Amino acid sequence: MWYYTESKATMIGLATMFSILTAMDIIGNVIVCVLIVKFKDMRIPMNYLILNLAVADILVALFVVPRFVLFNAYILPDGMTGTVICKLLTGGNLSWIGAVASAFTLAVVALERYYAIMNPQGTQLTAAKVEIIVPVIWLLAILFNLPLLLTDRYSTKHKTCMENWPEEWMAKSSSLIWLVVTGYLPIFLMIGLYARVVYQLWFLDEDDGDSTRQASTGSTGVLRIRRRITKMVFTVSMVFAACRIPAQTMYVISYFSRTQYHSDLLHIISVAEVTANSAINPFIYAFVNHRFRQHIKELICCPGLCKTKVDAFIPGQDSTQDATYTTEVVQLQQTSQEEAPRYD
Repeated sequence: MWYYTESKATMIGLATMFSILTAMDIIGNVIVCVLIVKFKDMRIPMNYLILNLAVADILVALFVVPRFVLFNAYILPDGMTGTVICKLLTGGNLSWIGAVASAFTLAVVALERYYAIMNPQGTQLTAAKVEIIVPVIWLLAILFNLPLLLTDRYSTKHKTCMENWPEEWMAKSSSLIWLVVTGYLPIFLMIGLYARVVYQLWFLDEDDGDSTRQASTGSTGVLRIRRRITKMVFTVSMVFAACRIPAQTMYVISYFSRTQYHSDLLHIISVAEVTANSAINPFIYAFVNHRFRQHIKELICCPGLCKTKVDAFIPGQDSTQDATYTTEVVQLQQTSQEEAPRYD
């Protein structure tokens, strides 16, 4: 019997919900990874951060499955073996490593957007820097999750993985630290940075701010491209905030709840919101970013059947759009090395 409920209808409902969320998460983010790896014009530093975010989101879904989908499909052995399996597979700890990595990655993306827009002549993000940033993100995520890894154990009484804190205040303190470090801090950082960036790109007074915007963006074409990229990552960040703050808050409340029922309910809702957040991101990329949409079409269409080719300019076919886009890329290459050719 599942630890969270004895109702078969509830178990089936929750398993179905988490099955849908995890399937959407894994399939969508795998497609994002394939697009960035497969198409040369997608292999730019910013997209490498998006790739890292997609990997973190996949990790969230993969290790939610054993605890909330396949809970009746296995029985863990007692003793140390069961505890080790809990820590590494069925306890969900690796999901939380992915959740922390995604929060830190979005914070780095916000910093990149800020410096790229506000100080375009300064040092920009490069592939070499990403090779340093990404391992640091994952190292910090692992270190941050060490307390959970150390306290997780297999409960022979409840037949499930449970946290075993030496003192009750430790569990409550850990949940509060989670709320601050992976919730409020990155979200407030993103809000502050994007507020400056959005003002610079969209709301700077046309008369008084022309010289400032021109110095920052270099041309109308570059401004248009930077707006598109910023719109995508800003949307992802705001959805992250909308999902994670309630989820993290409920996670904290679950540790302070006096009744086991409310504690379990809040915990399940918080896990569902984090999983939903990871599943939504690929749809945001496709909905907001034209380049992702075009490459998805190429990926799913049979050779020769797709009318729209992303990298080829065919005279007489949508020439206005292609010419405009080509002009933007030339302007972008002339003014900065921030974005890659033909990125939209």
